This record gives sequence, structure tokens and C-alpha cells, in this order.
Amino acid sequence: MRIRLISGLLVALGGQLVLSGCAGPLVSIRHVLSPAVPLGVEVARMEVTDFSVRGGPSDDYAAFTGKTLTERLPGALSSSQIHETSGGLSTGSVVNIGGAIIIRVDDIRGVRRVHRRNPETNQQEPHDVPTLVRKGDVRIEFILTASTSGEHLVTVETHRSYESLADPMVRGELGLDRPDDPDRVPRKDTIIRELLVECVDAFCGMIAPVEVREQIQMRPVLNRHAASGFDAVKRGDFTAAMQSFEVGAAESPKNVSLLFNLAVAA
Repeated sequence: MRIRLISGLLVALGGQLVLSGCAGPLVSIRHVLSPAVPLGVEVARMEVTDFSVRGGPSDDYAAFTGKTLTERLPGALSSSQIHETSGGLSTGSVVNIGGAIIIRVDDIRGVRRVHRRNPETNQQEPHDVPTLVRKGDVRIEFILTASTSGEHLVTVETHRSYESLADPMVRGELGLDRPDDPDRVPRKDTIIRELLVECVDAFCGMIAPVEVREQIQMRPVLNRHAASGFDAVKRGDFTAAMQSFEVGAAESPKNVSLLFNLAVAA
């Protein structure tokens, strides 16, 4: 049997086609993982209700959290958010989201001694400078209830914290600035709002499905069953492709490329 290479196709003259192309087909894979916190109902829409606030100006942070949540929810609730009803509530329920916000910000102020060069004497001289370490902590309890019946569905808690000493922005672009310099520490309001956004994003990530997309190139294989598997992949018949790769893998169990292609088809 004579074999020759024609335009990237390895052809067995007098036999069968053993490899179609220099590389296998490119396969697009989309997989949707269930939400980390299933609601147990089919959701028609979600509506943001009231949040109570402890530790900060209630109206400002409650409104900010509600606005942020409203903006994030459309992205979190795609068509794949629909769950099978587990009983109790009707299909297409309206789910209300409210809850409680707990805020805490602590400032540790002080003075410490540093040495700076005096340009007149060209000597290092001690100076007392003010210091500030700011810590922020935000916790949100998202309470989800059915709009019509008022039935409690689930409570989801998210928590985020901040410390100025660990903030690279406080240390400056080169990381050489004082981490306890009061002039570089962010304002309390800025810290709290950023933590609120992080808590809302974490919540949306827990109630939304996770979609994974990947493009994977199948591997070229010198095997007659791989050729039929590739043809099936190009037709979109992955069941037939799996069968071909399984037969090929049974004949050549140590062929890693065959096993790889079988996994991609699966």
C-alpha cells in the first residue's frame, strides 16, 4: 500500500483515508452550570424591594444597593435561569429581593516617627507624622421571597472587607508611598460603596447559572476510526463521533489523542 500527502491530507492509496487534514475539527463547547443557590421556582422576574441599613446613612446606601442590584439583575437572570418547579409556587413567579445591610468602618489614627533628609544640612532628621489605618466591613443579607404568597425562598449572605494597609493604591504606583499616609487613604463613602458593589456582584453570581464556552481543536490521529469520527463531528453528530472514537480507543488504548478527541466529543 502506497501513502502520499496531498494538500495536508494523508491518504492511503488502495486502502482507507486514515487522517483527514493536518488538524482535527474545531469544536465549540457551551456548558451551563446550575446556580450555586437554586431558588426552586421558575422565575418570571425579580424585583428589588427594601433594604435596612445598620452602621451608615440608611437612605443613601439602601438606595445605592437597590440601584446596583437592579442594574446587575438583568445580566444575572438569563433565559437559562429558569428552574424546574419543586412544588409550592406557580410557574413564572415574581421574586422579591430585600434584606439587611450591616456596615462597619474603623479608623486607627496615630503618630509615628520617620527620618527625612534636611536639604539645608543634608542630614537625616526625625519627624513625627500622622498615620491612619482604615478598615471597612460590609455584610448584606439578601432575603428572597415569593411576591404573591410572601413565602420565604432563601437567604443569601455576602461579605466583603477592606484594609488600607493592604490596598496597593495607597502605596502608590511604585509601591513606595506610606501605606498609613492619611492623604492617600480612600474616603469612607468610597470604600463602603465599592464593598456594596462587590457584595451585590457576589450575590448575582450565586443565583445565576455559570456559562462556560470554549473552542477546542481536536487532535490529528493516524487511525481509520478517527477519520469517521471527524466526519461525524463536521456533521454535528457527536453521538456517532463518540462511537467512532470509542472503537478507535479500544483498538489503541494508549493513543492519547484518540482519548482526547473522545473526551471532546463527549
